[in-house]
Amino acid sequence: MTQLGPIGPRDEIQAAIQHTGCRVRSDPARGGMVAIDCPTYEARAALVDAMAWRDAFQDGAVRLLALDLTRDLPTLADHEQIARRIHAAVRDRVRYVGEAGDVIQDPLVTWELAAGDCDCVARLILGLLRSLAVPCALCAFLVDGSDEGGPEVRHACATWERGPADFVWLEATLAADFGEHPLDAAARLFGASNARPDLR
Repeated sequence: MTQLGPIGPRDEIQAAIQHTGCRVRSDPARGGMVAIDCPTYEARAALVDAMAWRDAFQDGAVRLLALDLTRDLPTLADHEQIARRIHAAVRDRVRYVGEAGDVIQDPLVTWELAAGDCDCVARLILGLLRSLAVPCALCAFLVDGSDEGGPEVRHACATWERGPADFVWLEATLAADFGEHPLDAAARLFGASNARPDLR
């Protein structure tokens, strides 16, 4: 198995890749980096979530960025204020960019490039929140893919877990407000008749 990415050992990610049935391959078009091919969109969503957990605890740079984004908050015990701050920072900085292939970008690359797709943006937000011990989760949107063998995940976004079964949307690939459902944001921005279920 090829070691994934240039930053440190990623044994948990390697295990997640194998567990989800995804596979790593070299990608010379991206400067010698590796690409990850997943058998299903659901496997890809599971892998993004596993990567965000590892980002929060393995890469100290993710925590440093989270601390920098929240440095003027009076306390780090107020999870709502942290979630609001991180959501706004990522939403306002990172623009949505579709990909020619499937790329799960390192969160710091997404931040520095200020560009990424929904997987990359969700991974960044989750890693930042988890590095500050804010409970959160990845939400994957399923659409009927009956022509292609069943439902598929067509969009993903981070959510803040305010309480048991109480999740707050942190949609950042659209100009969504804190807590605004991604489909509501799409309808508001593009009109109800133009809002596609995959939000692309």
